[in-house]
Order: sequence, then structure tokens, then C-alpha cells
Amino acid sequence: MTRNGPRRALLPRAVLAAAAAAALLCAGPPARADVVRDAQWHIDDLRLPAAWRLSRGAGVTIAVLDTGVDPRAESLRGKVKTGPDLVRSGAKRGDRYWGRHGTDIATIAAGTGRRPGAPSAILGVAPEARILSIRVIAEDEDPEFGEAGSIDGVARAIHYAVDHGADVINMSFGAGGFDAEPGEPEERAAVRYALAHGVVLVASAGNEGDPKSRPRRGRNRTGFPAGYAGVIAVAAVRRDHTVAKFSSRHTYVTLAAPGVDIVGRADASFYYVGEGTSQAAAVVSGTVALIRAGHPKLSPAQIQRLLVDTATSRPKGGHSAAIGFGIVNPLGALRKAGTLSPEREAPAAPAYDGPRFFGPGPVRAAPVAAARAAATSGGARRALLGGLGLALLVAGAWLLLAGVRAAPSAALAPPPVQRQADQEPEHQRDQ
Repeated sequence: MTRNGPRRALLPRAVLAAAAAAALLCAGPPARADVVRDAQWHIDDLRLPAAWRLSRGAGVTIAVLDTGVDPRAESLRGKVKTGPDLVRSGAKRGDRYWGRHGTDIATIAAGTGRRPGAPSAILGVAPEARILSIRVIAEDEDPEFGEAGSIDGVARAIHYAVDHGADVINMSFGAGGFDAEPGEPEERAAVRYALAHGVVLVASAGNEGDPKSRPRRGRNRTGFPAGYAGVIAVAAVRRDHTVAKFSSRHTYVTLAAPGVDIVGRADASFYYVGEGTSQAAAVVSGTVALIRAGHPKLSPAQIQRLLVDTATSRPKGGHSAAIGFGIVNPLGALRKAGTLSPEREAPAAPAYDGPRFFGPGPVRAAPVAAARAAATSGGARRALLGGLGLALLVAGAWLLLAGVRAAPSAALAPPPVQRQADQEPEHQRDQ
């Protein structure tokens, strides 16, 4: 598995501090000192200040399944609960290669913004939401990246998140390829478990849309968990609302969100900006938190339809593999949510793991015990009817045999075998 979002340094904090000080010295009331907030272009683009008048995500928990989340981060202090570490090797908490990507994602989704005692904190989409951190992947830069992780780690993390109060689960990572279709059975079952318990799942669509990017990993492969039914798969767009070149294109893409030049976190020396569908997924998870705070009884299916119905920049034809049904619209979704009545989540059909057939399947004989019970439970009346039926059956067979013997030999020839026009061809995997 890989995280779906590279990072690069935006500017040293000292440079931003100097710019802020210079802004304060400028004449006129319009001058603004919050240079970092100005760099968060997606906040105004998505009309989040207006959305925050309706909801700020209070009381909602976003589970971040990622590389770990640093609870000491200035933007997240006092709001992070740490769950299990399901990565069997790699860096440990406090190491250099631990929690960078996960802290980015948590900050974008739920950063508190500047406040007393935290002047450098970054503002998230749902600033009053809480974070549940579960480590399921290692950083790409981790020397032990190839050995880290476990087959059932994601499934276990989803179950843990659901059982510990998560309202939305963010999964900004992916793994896939033709050899991965249709995903892991344990993960599919965990997705059904989450949906059945009313938990919304959001995943990044992947960063393999550019044929020149990540050539060793292939291009635009089918990816999971984004590809699972019921998961909101998120693509990335730029400031001009066009799809980012790196964003993977798939028919299962649900929505797009800002994913280029997104300020994610700060350390002692730098603010960091990232680009990727990871960041876009974090924006959508924060949006879901805003909706859930005001409308906690809406089902995951309702929330997904709500996001789809209110999306902006809708593509021609209503859907595209690049941006799904359009760009997420937090304010529009919140306004429409107030008109909806909660619906119960329909149970997902269980996965079928038995033999598969094309056309009619085999006929199975009834169990012997059931047949005996049926034969002896009807009483005398049923026995009498059975005897009459048997007599009629014998008589019919005798008459049929007599007819066959009297018929010409040509009548015994079997009919020619014909291929059924509607017979289903054997399915083939797309190449």
C-alpha cells in the first residue's frame, strides 16, 4: 500500500512570519497578517466560512487510517485519540519517518486554526471535529516500507474505528492492479460492516493518472479501498477546477476536491504543502464531518447521494472517470441536508464465495431426512392421495410405452442440438 499524496515544503516559517510582520506595518485596515490562511485557497473556493455558520463538525470523530497522527501538532492539540499501530515494522512514534502523511491528512480535515497559544495552527475543513488515529501504513520514505503493513491491517482498522465511535473513516492510501481485483475479502467485509453501522468511508482515488508518474508502479491501476462499493472515491482538482494530471481516472470515482497546493502541517521550521488525492480525500472527509455534526442520523448512502446531488462543476453527461459527479460543495450539501429525513441503511448483500456458474446452476437433491419427514407427515389422507397418484403414474407410463413401440423408428431420433442465443459467454478479465 502507498499513501496517495507527495509533500514538499511551502516556505520556512521564519519567512512567513516576516511577511506577516510586514503586512501588519502596512497602512490601511485591509492588511491581513495570516499569510498561511491566505495560502489555503481551497477554504474560500469551497465557501467554507459560510458553511461554518451552519456546522463546524463539533461532536464528530474522523478516523484517519494512515501513517499515524502526531497529537502534539499545533493544529491538532487536544483532539487526537490514538488507536492501535497495525504496522508490523518500520518507524516508531517519535522517529523521523513516522506520522508525516497522517498528520497532514488530519490537519486538512480537522485542523483547529489559529487560536491563543497556537498562532501557527492550520485551519481544517471541520475545525471542531475530533481525530481517531490508526496506523495502517508506513511512510514511503521509511527504509522498511516494503516490509511494513499486514494483509488484514486495513480490515482490522475499519472494525476498530467503527467500534470506537468513528463517524467517518478517511483512507488516503491505495493498493491495486489487475492482480488485486476484486480486493481483499476481509476488507470488503469490513466495508460492509462499517456501512451497516452507519459509518461513512472516504478514500483517495490514486495518483497514477499521469503516464510519466510512478513508472515502476504502472499507470492508472484499479485501486482499493477506493474501488470498494459504498466507499466515496475522491479525485483531485486544481485551482481552476480542472482535474490534476496525476489524479487517477476510474469509473468508480465519486467526487473531486481540491488536491493541489494544499497546506497540510507545520513543524518547528516549515509549513508543508501537498498535492495528491490524499489531500482531496481529507477535504471530503472534513465535509462529511460538517454534515454529520448537524444531521447525525443520515445514512452513509444518503450522505453520498447528498454530496453527489450538490456537486459543482458537473461534467458533461453527469459523470466522468476524471472527477466523478463533480467537485464537492460543503455549503450546498449542508443546506440540502436540512431538507432530508433519515433513512435506514440497507444491508449490503453478503459476498458469494461458492462456485460460480454461467447460466443455470446445478440442481441439488433435497436432504434425505427432509424427504422422509415429508413422506410421513401427511397422515392417511396424504397416503391415499399418494397411492392414487402412483397408480395414475404407472398407467400413464404403460400407455406411453405402448405408444413408443407402435411409432415409427424415426420418431426415436433425438432432436438436433441448438446453441441458445441468450447463453451467457464466459466472463473475461479486462486486459
